[in-house]
Amino acid sequence: MPAPPAVRLGLVGAGTWGRNYLKTLQKCPGISLASVASRNPETPGLVSPECPVFLDWREMLAAGGLDGVIVSTIPAAHAEIGLSAMERGIAVLIEKPLTLHPEEAGTLERAAAHLGAIALVNHIDLCSPPWRALERVLLAIAPLRQIDGTWAGQGPFRADTPARWDWGAHPVAATVKLMAGPPDDITAELLLADERGGEMVHAELAWSGGPVADLTFGNLAEEKRREISVTGGGGIAHYYDHGEPKATCNGAKLAYSAVSPLRAVLYRFAAAIRSGRPDYCGLSLGSRVVEVLARIDRAIAS
Repeated sequence: MPAPPAVRLGLVGAGTWGRNYLKTLQKCPGISLASVASRNPETPGLVSPECPVFLDWREMLAAGGLDGVIVSTIPAAHAEIGLSAMERGIAVLIEKPLTLHPEEAGTLERAAAHLGAIALVNHIDLCSPPWRALERVLLAIAPLRQIDGTWAGQGPFRADTPARWDWGAHPVAATVKLMAGPPDDITAELLLADERGGEMVHAELAWSGGPVADLTFGNLAEEKRREISVTGGGGIAHYYDHGEPKATCNGAKLAYSAVSPLRAVLYRFAAAIRSGRPDYCGLSLGSRVVEVLARIDRAIAS
């Protein structure tokens, strides 16, 4: 039996993270890079001669021939590009944060529901095999009592995205996913800030009758850390992205595959496209994350 045709993806944006997509797509059987939209003059040299490079993403969408589009641009452009692709019946995978404004995120969420779209947001940790392994053991340690997370590093310093949104989207997405909804109460404080746009933030997210999530995130840490511990009545589950083992429960290593998180994201996106069924739960989670980050902004301001 012949293999099914490859899922044809377009990529909008070939910056630092967009180039990670370019490299990773080369390692994903059954998925092909069909076109790229980028104004970077170096981009044509990063793709095969058969892959067209458009200067404008609108021209790329109008050219057709795409099953899905990866949106890896500045967050301010996510809503317009994502909505345009969905209206053309093209599946979208949007980088985090989904947007910088809850109103735009809500518009995308409503559009995805109305159109029956396939729309995912790349909260990359949530697709990684170690994180999925942690999720599978949560019932064994329930009820949950405390969540502690740190997502921090030194840089990058982005003019287009506040550091608390860039780094905070990760732990917020993790906790909202674990608790199946946004917190009832939020307190937050700005621990550090500098003229480069650097920030370190501490936030507490609380659910009525449930656990408190104690989160620290930002781009002014001396060393990179991406980890979360979930404490329950039956013990502690731990996710740690920068070492081994990456997932444990009560000190014992959990079983998980060696597939890289970004490859896992792309396989998940391709599987959704092949199924042909509406799939916008990831976008709905992305919208909740934007709402929580906006509430953290307000808590800091107050």
